[in-house]
Amino acid sequence: MNDEAVKPIYVAVACRNASGMADLPVLVVTATPNELSLGLHYDRAEALAHTAGYEGPFVCFDADEQSAILKAALQLVCKQEAGD
Repeated sequence: MNDEAVKPIYVAVACRNASGMADLPVLVVTATPNELSLGLHYDRAEALAHTAGYEGPFVCFDADEQSAILKAALQLVCKQEAGD
C-alpha cells in the first residue's frame, strides 16, 4: 500500500455563515499522510469554507480533535438545562 495515498479527511470548521451566525460545517478535503502531518488539510478546509461563502475567523477540527466540539456542546446543554 502506498503511504502517500490521498485520503478523504473530514474537517469541522468553526466560522460564521453569510448571515453572520456561528456555524460549524463539516467539509471533506483530501490529503496524503505527509500533508496531514503538516496541517495542510486545515488550509484546504479553510479555503473550501471561504469559497462556500463562510466567513472567518476559521478554526478547524479534524477527527482527532472533534472531541473538543462534543465536550463544549455537552457543557452548553448541561448549563442550559441547569439554568446557568
